[in-house]
Amino acid sequence: MRIVTRIGSKGEIEIPEEFRTKCSLKPGTAVVLELSGDRIIVHTTTREKIRKLRGFFQGGPSMSDMLLADRRKERD
Repeated sequence: MRIVTRIGSKGEIEIPEEFRTKCSLKPGTAVVLELSGDRIIVHTTTREKIRKLRGFFQGGPSMSDMLLADRRKERD
């Protein structure tokens, strides 16, 4: 999806609501600006991506429990 927007007098751009919703962007969300040739790439930070995944694996096997069980097996 593409959208045309304009740069404001202070260098700001408005991110359309549909984009903000899809990417879970809220006021104060940190984003990374990356320059690639003549393109500016905007993406959320790793912390924001991790925050979006919170609870995603809830109810599944505990990786830490599995790792501890493996370590105990190796020790014994």
